[in-house]
Amino acid sequence: MAIKIRCQLSKTKGLSKILYFYGLDYSVVVHPTIHGEPILTSQAFYYLEHLECVAEVRFENHSDRMSDREIEYLLDNYLFVYSTTDDSSRISTKVTDMKYVVSNNHMYSYYDQGCTEALILDKANDESVIDIETIDSDDNTDFSHWCLIENYSESIIDDYVSQMAKLIDKKAIVKVYPMKIVMDILGK
Repeated sequence: MAIKIRCQLSKTKGLSKILYFYGLDYSVVVHPTIHGEPILTSQAFYYLEHLECVAEVRFENHSDRMSDREIEYLLDNYLFVYSTTDDSSRISTKVTDMKYVVSNNHMYSYYDQGCTEALILDKANDESVIDIETIDSDDNTDFSHWCLIENYSESIIDDYVSQMAKLIDKKAIVKVYPMKIVMDILGK
């Protein structure tokens, strides 16, 4: 089974494009991302020029996986060549502001760029989990998703995104002396 390794990069904010590198042992894709799945700080839309990028390396077999040091060397080589074609590029594998947070607690995982800790229990696949129940008597949530908060937040976020998407096409009639015009509310 193939595995993908995501590596955080620095100085990528505003890259606003996808870079595909090939020619060495493995190809690499650099693309914008949201670090840490959003749960509490979700927003419907993200501005591409505000996003940072990650590099992805895919290994078809676990036995092909390079060490972290080898992956960094591979990325450094590709990024050096890219910097020769784009004088303004300062993309680097040297990261000081870590976005990927490693949790030492197997029952919690980080979300929202490491600002939110969420309880994770897989009652369907983890034999140590006997049962999960709500405390509130009027709450009949089925904890089928292993990230327990997502059993509540998923539908809320989906509804929020849907409602925000409707705003994009909202229009209003604006009367300004001496004319009448129709304008987009968001001023696209």
